[in-house]
Amino acid sequence: MLDPTKYRTVTHTVEADDAHYTAVMERTPENDQMSDEEIIKALKIWKRDQHLHAVDDK
Repeated sequence: MLDPTKYRTVTHTVEADDAHYTAVMERTPENDQMSDEEIIKALKIWKRDQHLHAVDDK
Protein backbone atom coordinates (compact mmCIF):
# COMPACT_ATOMS: atom_id res chain seq x y z
CA MET A 1 0.00 0.00 0.00
CA LEU A 2 1.26 3.45 -0.89
CA ASP A 3 1.96 5.91 1.87
CA PRO A 4 -0.79 8.58 1.53
CA THR A 5 1.52 11.20 3.02
CA LYS A 6 3.91 10.69 0.07
CA TYR A 7 1.53 9.75 -2.77
CA ARG A 8 -1.82 11.03 -3.93
CA THR A 9 -4.40 8.91 -5.76
CA VAL A 10 -6.84 10.71 -8.02
CA THR A 11 -9.87 9.01 -9.55
CA HIS A 12 -12.41 10.45 -11.94
CA THR A 13 -15.37 8.93 -13.77
CA VAL A 14 -17.05 10.37 -16.85
CA GLU A 15 -20.52 8.86 -16.80
CA ALA A 16 -21.39 9.90 -20.37
CA ASP A 17 -18.35 8.11 -21.83
CA ASP A 18 -18.21 5.34 -19.21
CA ALA A 19 -14.55 6.33 -18.81
CA HIS A 20 -12.60 5.87 -15.58
CA TYR A 21 -9.33 7.65 -14.84
CA THR A 22 -6.93 6.82 -12.02
CA ALA A 23 -3.64 8.58 -11.41
CA VAL A 24 -1.09 8.05 -8.66
CA MET A 25 1.48 10.76 -8.18
CA GLU A 26 4.06 11.79 -5.69
CA ARG A 27 2.76 14.64 -3.56
CA THR A 28 4.20 18.08 -4.29
CA PRO A 29 3.12 21.49 -3.02
CA GLU A 30 1.83 22.27 -6.53
CA ASN A 31 -0.34 19.21 -7.07
CA ASP A 32 -1.61 19.25 -3.47
CA GLN A 33 -3.24 22.60 -4.29
CA MET A 34 -4.97 21.20 -7.40
CA SER A 35 -8.40 19.60 -7.40
CA ASP A 36 -8.86 16.09 -8.77
CA GLU A 37 -10.58 17.57 -11.83
CA GLU A 38 -7.65 19.94 -12.49
CA ILE A 39 -5.19 17.05 -12.34
CA ILE A 40 -7.28 14.89 -14.70
CA LYS A 41 -7.58 17.84 -17.12
CA ALA A 42 -3.80 18.35 -17.04
CA LEU A 43 -3.24 14.63 -17.68
CA LYS A 44 -5.63 14.71 -20.65
CA ILE A 45 -3.72 17.67 -22.11
CA TRP A 46 -0.41 15.89 -21.54
CA LYS A 47 -1.72 12.75 -23.23
CA ARG A 48 -3.04 14.73 -26.21
CA ASP A 49 0.34 16.45 -26.62
CA GLN A 50 2.27 13.16 -26.72
CA HIS A 51 1.33 12.64 -30.39
CA LEU A 52 1.04 8.90 -29.90
CA HIS A 53 0.76 6.87 -33.10
CA ALA A 54 0.01 3.25 -33.83
CA VAL A 55 3.01 1.11 -34.64
CA ASP A 56 3.19 0.14 -38.29
CA ASP A 57 4.04 -3.55 -38.69
CA LYS A 58 5.71 -3.09 -42.08
